[in-house]
Amino acid sequence: MVLPDDIYNTQGDTKWGIVFVDNASGKEVEHVRIGKLPPSAKLVFKVLEANGQMTQKDIIRETVLPSRTVRYALSRLKDEQILMERFNFSDSRQSLYEIRRHGSMALVA
Repeated sequence: MVLPDDIYNTQGDTKWGIVFVDNASGKEVEHVRIGKLPPSAKLVFKVLEANGQMTQKDIIRETVLPSRTVRYALSRLKDEQILMERFNFSDSRQSLYEIRRHGSMALVA
């Protein structure tokens, strides 16, 4: 997986954000800043954005991050209300994680 170099910007830049746009009106509904999040949370975000719903095990396998780091990244994304956690009907021991969406979504700098 190739990510933009500036996704790893850790100099306190809070310009990075996610803009949720209403599909019907085309107006911005919400803007969430992710520049302040740690690089692991940004990586998990990009993996979920690319792959859709995933379990924690799937995220660990895809990102090659330690499980503790993935848990922390997931909790930070949930704290920012960027992430949704859903019940996994095929395996109730694991939750499914996905990016919360309002209409269209765009990553902006």
